[in-house]
Amino acid sequence: MQTSSPPHEPSARLGVQEPRIHLLPAEYDEDLSREHADEMIDLASIAGLHFDPWQETAAELLTFTRSDGRWASFEDLIEANRQNGKGSIIEGHQLAGLFVWETPLQIYTAHEFKTAQEMFLRIQVLIESTPTLDRMVHRIRTADGEESIETKSGCRLKFLARSNNSGRGFTGDTVYLDEALKLRRQMMAALMPTMSAKSVAGNPKLVYASSAPYVDSDVLTKVRLRAISGKRGRFAAAEWSARAWDELTPEERKRYGSKAAYYDDRETWRQGNPAFGIRISADFIQSERDAMEEDEFAQERLGIPSELAGAEMVVEPEEWEHSASDTSSIAADRAFALDVANDRSSAAVATVGPNGAGELHMEVVKHESGPHWVVPWLVELFLRNPKAPRRVYAAPGGQAATFDAALAEAGIELVIVKRGEYAAACAGLYDGVTNRKLWHRKTGQVPLDVAIAGAAWTNSDARVWDRKKSTTDISPLVAATIALWGWRLEAAQAEDEYDPIANIH
Repeated sequence: MQTSSPPHEPSARLGVQEPRIHLLPAEYDEDLSREHADEMIDLASIAGLHFDPWQETAAELLTFTRSDGRWASFEDLIEANRQNGKGSIIEGHQLAGLFVWETPLQIYTAHEFKTAQEMFLRIQVLIESTPTLDRMVHRIRTADGEESIETKSGCRLKFLARSNNSGRGFTGDTVYLDEALKLRRQMMAALMPTMSAKSVAGNPKLVYASSAPYVDSDVLTKVRLRAISGKRGRFAAAEWSARAWDELTPEERKRYGSKAAYYDDRETWRQGNPAFGIRISADFIQSERDAMEEDEFAQERLGIPSELAGAEMVVEPEEWEHSASDTSSIAADRAFALDVANDRSSAAVATVGPNGAGELHMEVVKHESGPHWVVPWLVELFLRNPKAPRRVYAAPGGQAATFDAALAEAGIELVIVKRGEYAAACAGLYDGVTNRKLWHRKTGQVPLDVAIAGAAWTNSDARVWDRKKSTTDISPLVAATIALWGWRLEAAQAEDEYDPIANIH
């Protein structure tokens, strides 16, 4: 556990404190953000966590605040190598959530139980060693798998080991995804619906904390790509790392002569480790250099991914941002579509219809864990909208088809589109977004924003969204895509013609 910093090596040899990749949210209030950052840093200091300059930068990243008091970023990425002090940043944020900001529920998750348990023990020691904080605690649960802290004001902090099901059933206001390089799509499918429930009236935050991604770190690689893109939105990121060999200029590579010489250079070590000369010594890194394979050393100590991220997003962040509007909404008739994740971990209902400008607008109206809510919720939906056709569309070959009989019994028709129609619908959604003919809400659509950020195409000629390759739960995106097709179909039938993708190109 970091408390006071050890004696420093000469300042010229300290690790680089500024992040190499630094992305700020698009909109934030400087005064409120500074106030929250100071609260976090000051409370951490009271508890014995004295932040280095780079950790203060990370604290600022986690506390950007809008003028309405809500977090400026829904997702935050903190990426730094092991033993630099990344855990202390998380601890400082957790303490502030418990004792200053009164966050109702924080959930800390890690890939392994022992990591979650270690974080719990560290927080417990910090609190119990600080009388001011200890007096504010109502109870601390220490049973294996039930580790949690509850304050007298009712705020809770829980510690979980991740699985495909962990997190489901909890509506977390702040969720920490430590060891994010080991995140998998199924884990995100279990966690994201707990956040989307807070996306309208609440103040949700999702924190990714990790060292550099491995080759198979599909979720983290996509998140890191968004940071590299530089497109500002409700996402903030900071990465402390050295540049990969291929990222050096030809002149730099010529000067070093070889990748090995570049990895041997202490300047490279400084770039990849902000705690170099503070709590990580040159002798220690040299021992790692001698013991590790070259690629392993680059990954674990320099923060260079095992394989440079090169995957493409289905819709570029700037295109998605440009098709967002706070004024667009559905003004007339609409179509509804349902999609269920392959493992039935979540389901989504989306709607598409024309807005006041005569263009199309899409929204996810429901996204929750599990499929149990689907039929009763749709029944209630159509009771509230008696003029809407009692019809819901769904993608071919998906889990939504299992609701056919139950929906029919409730008087709701389930229409499964054909494979070719689904491919045309995916193309239509892509073209509609990129051509500014299909709009979505700028705020309050976290499930759709997350789905589009992690979606991937299939490699077939008739391309559709690929559930296996996608790094997030894409059921909200699939539902929106099918709703687009459903609306085009119904509009064409009303005009006694059939041109489902007219006006979308």
